[in-house]
Amino acid sequence: MVKLCSMQCVKIGNWLIKASSLDDQILICGFNEETVEVFSAMFYNEDIAFKYMEKLYDQDLKLLTGEEIIGDVEVGELTVISKPCLLQLVPSRSNPEQPMMALVPYAPHSKNHKIKVSREFVVWVEDPVEELYNQYNSIFGTGIVVSNNFKL
Repeated sequence: MVKLCSMQCVKIGNWLIKASSLDDQILICGFNEETVEVFSAMFYNEDIAFKYMEKLYDQDLKLLTGEEIIGDVEVGELTVISKPCLLQLVPSRSNPEQPMMALVPYAPHSKNHKIKVSREFVVWVEDPVEELYNQYNSIFGTGIVVSNNFKL
């Protein structure tokens, strides 16, 4: 039996994303309203398709200045970070000896809540650990929380 499923178009940062599936094939298409970039990708495995989609969301990066920032990252001629937050160690309220990680809005007074960083000042870009990704997303992102137990 052939199954066809088509999702509504969703907006993630500057990206408009649409995913469709036909039997065991998953097609993901995207359009970036700001840079006018387009992409499409075909997958034959749900897990790989979801991991690909997660990479379009939030990433963690470190600048030459030592600041570690999380946000919606678009790497191009300039690295554009939407809704950037600084990762900062702060004392725990319950135990001041035990530091904890805090998300502090970075450049909160920028017009579009975006910053542009020259690529030469970015040391690395990587996907954050799931706990940090979920914390950021629940406060500043789409609100989507990823679970390892998620099945379609």
